[in-house]
Amino acid sequence: MGDQPISEEVRLALNLSAAFTATRENIGLDYARKKYGHEPVSDYWVAVARMVIEDLIMRPGRLPRTPPTIQ
Repeated sequence: MGDQPISEEVRLALNLSAAFTATRENIGLDYARKKYGHEPVSDYWVAVARMVIEDLIMRPGRLPRTPPTIQ
Protein backbone atom coordinates (compact mmCIF):
# COMPACT_ATOMS: atom_id res chain seq x y z
CA MET A 1 0.00 0.00 0.00
CA GLY A 2 2.99 2.29 0.39
CA ASP A 3 2.80 5.74 1.93
CA GLN A 4 -0.60 6.57 0.49
CA PRO A 5 -3.49 6.62 2.97
CA ILE A 6 -6.02 3.88 2.34
CA SER A 7 -9.76 4.25 2.42
CA GLU A 8 -11.95 2.96 5.23
CA GLU A 9 -13.39 0.45 2.78
CA VAL A 10 -9.99 -1.01 1.85
CA ARG A 11 -8.86 -1.03 5.49
CA LEU A 12 -11.96 -3.04 6.44
CA ALA A 13 -11.37 -5.37 3.48
CA LEU A 14 -7.79 -5.98 4.66
CA ASN A 15 -9.00 -6.74 8.18
CA LEU A 16 -11.74 -9.10 6.98
CA SER A 17 -9.29 -10.90 4.73
CA ALA A 18 -6.75 -11.21 7.55
CA ALA A 19 -9.40 -12.53 9.94
CA PHE A 20 -10.48 -15.16 7.42
CA THR A 21 -6.89 -16.17 6.68
CA ALA A 22 -6.01 -16.38 10.37
CA THR A 23 -8.98 -18.65 10.99
CA ARG A 24 -8.31 -20.82 7.94
CA GLU A 25 -4.58 -21.17 8.64
CA ASN A 26 -5.06 -21.46 12.42
CA ILE A 27 -2.67 -18.57 13.07
CA GLY A 28 -2.97 -15.37 15.05
CA LEU A 29 -4.64 -12.33 13.52
CA ASP A 30 -1.58 -10.13 14.09
CA TYR A 31 0.63 -12.70 12.38
CA ALA A 32 -1.77 -12.96 9.43
CA ARG A 33 -1.71 -9.17 9.01
CA LYS A 34 2.09 -9.17 9.18
CA LYS A 35 2.56 -12.10 6.81
CA TYR A 36 -0.08 -11.20 4.20
CA GLY A 37 -0.57 -7.46 4.75
CA HIS A 38 1.72 -6.49 1.88
CA GLU A 39 -0.41 -8.37 -0.66
CA PRO A 40 -3.14 -6.49 -2.51
CA VAL A 41 -6.66 -7.11 -1.32
CA SER A 42 -8.97 -8.80 -3.83
CA ASP A 43 -12.19 -7.35 -5.21
CA TYR A 44 -14.11 -10.00 -3.26
CA TRP A 45 -13.01 -8.60 0.11
CA VAL A 46 -13.69 -5.02 -1.01
CA ALA A 47 -17.23 -6.09 -1.99
CA VAL A 48 -17.73 -7.76 1.41
CA ALA A 49 -16.47 -4.61 3.14
CA ARG A 50 -18.93 -2.50 1.14
CA MET A 51 -21.79 -4.77 2.22
CA VAL A 52 -20.75 -4.51 5.87
CA ILE A 53 -20.49 -0.71 5.71
CA GLU A 54 -23.86 -0.41 3.91
CA ASP A 55 -25.51 -2.67 6.48
CA LEU A 56 -24.13 -0.61 9.36
CA ILE A 57 -25.40 2.58 7.71
CA MET A 58 -28.86 1.10 7.16
CA ARG A 59 -29.13 -0.12 10.78
CA PRO A 60 -27.71 2.66 12.94
CA GLY A 61 -29.63 1.46 16.02
CA ARG A 62 -28.07 -2.00 15.87
CA LEU A 63 -24.43 -1.18 16.48
CA PRO A 64 -22.41 -3.90 18.12
CA ARG A 65 -22.67 -3.81 21.87
CA THR A 66 -19.58 -3.07 23.87
CA PRO A 67 -18.42 -6.00 25.96
CA PRO A 68 -18.54 -5.56 29.73
CA THR A 69 -15.30 -4.53 31.36
CA ILE A 70 -13.65 -6.71 33.95
CA GLN A 71 -13.18 -4.91 37.24
